[in-house]
Amino acid sequence: MPLVGLSLLTIVGLFLTQVLVTFPLDLVSVFNVPLWVAASGFFLLFAWVLGD
Repeated sequence: MPLVGLSLLTIVGLFLTQVLVTFPLDLVSVFNVPLWVAASGFFLLFAWVLGD
């Protein structure tokens, strides 16, 4: 695993964790996006970044 990908994954992970803690999960309901769809999107994004 490239060091750049690992550090980027860590930064994005910390950012997403802070966002989920700071903002209520009701934000997901406002945009009418199921939680599993958002999780799948994040997983695909991570897979694309790490596969680069």
